[in-house]
Amino acid sequence: MKKDLDEILPQKNAESAKMKTIMHLCNLIRQTSYDIHLYRGHGHLEKVYENSLKNSPDNIQ
Repeated sequence: MKKDLDEILPQKNAESAKMKTIMHLCNLIRQTSYDIHLYRGHGHLEKVYENSLKNSPDNIQ
């Protein structure tokens, strides 16, 4: 039983680390998008916001 548990735990830790990375990236994209919206305002074409996100100083890519 202990051996089975030891084999599962590293996998769960790796999945947890991946989820933290994904959540960090999502939060970074969300915050950057919000900052762009505050700076640019509303009413622009979506391409304006896409280009702003693409060329942001954080450069999420």
